[in-house]
Amino acid sequence: MTSGAAGVDPKGPGGPDASPDPTRRHAVVPLAVGLFLASRALYWILGVRFDTSPLIDYWQYIDPPLLRGDLLASLAYLHSQPPLFNLFLGLVLKGAPAAYPVLFATVYLAMGLGLYLVGIALVRRLGLQPGWALGLVSLFSLLPVGVLYESWLFYPLPLALLLTGSALLLDGALRRPTGRRLLALFAVIATLCLTASPFHLVFYLAVVGVVVGARRVRWQVTVGAALGPGFALLLLYGWHVVAFGRFGTQSWVGMSVAKVVLRHIPVAERRALVAKGTLSPLALITPFSALDAYPPPFRIVPPGTPDRPVLTAALKSTGATNYNHIAYLGIADRYLADTLVAARREPRAFVAGVGTAWAYYVKAGTDSPFLEPNRGRISHLAGLVERLVYLRAPAPLAYVLEPEDQSDWAWSVVIALPLLCAWGGRRAFRALRSADADERRRGWVLAYLVGSVVYVAVVGNTLEVVENNRFRVVTEPLILALGAAWLGERLAQGDPETQRLAPRSSWPATRRTKRGL
Repeated sequence: MTSGAAGVDPKGPGGPDASPDPTRRHAVVPLAVGLFLASRALYWILGVRFDTSPLIDYWQYIDPPLLRGDLLASLAYLHSQPPLFNLFLGLVLKGAPAAYPVLFATVYLAMGLGLYLVGIALVRRLGLQPGWALGLVSLFSLLPVGVLYESWLFYPLPLALLLTGSALLLDGALRRPTGRRLLALFAVIATLCLTASPFHLVFYLAVVGVVVGARRVRWQVTVGAALGPGFALLLLYGWHVVAFGRFGTQSWVGMSVAKVVLRHIPVAERRALVAKGTLSPLALITPFSALDAYPPPFRIVPPGTPDRPVLTAALKSTGATNYNHIAYLGIADRYLADTLVAARREPRAFVAGVGTAWAYYVKAGTDSPFLEPNRGRISHLAGLVERLVYLRAPAPLAYVLEPEDQSDWAWSVVIALPLLCAWGGRRAFRALRSADADERRRGWVLAYLVGSVVYVAVVGNTLEVVENNRFRVVTEPLILALGAAWLGERLAQGDPETQRLAPRSSWPATRRTKRGL
């Protein structure tokens, strides 16, 4: 028996089930759980606590009283974000009105552990032995970046878990394709799309295309498994067309791209363009300003608007701006029109805006004011890890950025990320041309890892600026998985002693051999 391009019998000396010490495989889970809990106990002693303050003023969240008392109607008229995360917030607030901080903390702790274990499982699938897998994934889950995002009531941790889980499910579905496995994969992808707006319907269709293209099962089975989750997405998109006139799950694109581009056009130049009527008065107003900062015509509530506070209240009960107010639909449209005009007239502004976004993208994952006060409580440890792991150091091109945008870069990201994506893309291309079905499966998994990292980076860095490093953090487990695949191949090509320590998996080898015949 052979294992295709891997060249090993899966039951033979080099196969995934053939470790000389089987207990090592089974011991990794309890060891990982123990390390995870011990690390969280240490961080607790150091002062890290779960932060529920985003409920007060984060733009993406429905007003807490509405989450508690008018959840379903508020979700139905939520045009600014996909609904699933606000549904989660509302269910916790309704289910534990007094103990919601503890419940949120418990759920996030479970998600953090889940991400650790799923990451280890994915890296094992890519060829590393348990010890290697545990050490590599610990670079994310046990270090400050893992605990800081786990202690923050926001999207990144759930998205990282879903995205990493989807890669593991894709590998499983292509190994042994069944209707249930495919349904689980598509349900997770749909959950991603219903949680965060960067994961558009296009992303869902691309994953369906990957499974169809892999040809591991009849396309009718794939399409059948994709119909249910896909219908849920189309139902939401269709409702937004009916209710808001938009085919999508987020209405802020215009304001987001304006924030990226318009700031790089001098105010005097924008004033001149507004005076000529080329741009609207909004070009002089910072995007995502409070509603009363805009001219009265832009603040009008259109006739026929449902009388729901989520659409008509200018402020939340906390005093924060309600960015789901119906007027922001027109405001965002106007910003988008202005930005397109400005970008055509001043392409350098678009280039400068996107370049600034990429500069933020390569910051250390823990270098964010949104992670305070927890980061301050472990600032010495976080700073040490930023220097040793992220290789945090000044950026050589900082002088071309605006003063408020100048910051250190994570040089391990700057160097390793493009190299790993280039290697992964080349390795996937080579595998997809193979005549061996198992090798092609591995090629599709690699293509998914690279494609997901690049997709999130390009979409995030085109539509947002300042918070871009958190977009990368969502994909850091996938970047580590690419590193695992690369490391597995390097180990498998080493000397006999390295071969003995190399991954007991069919992944790394690139020539066909016969064993166990």
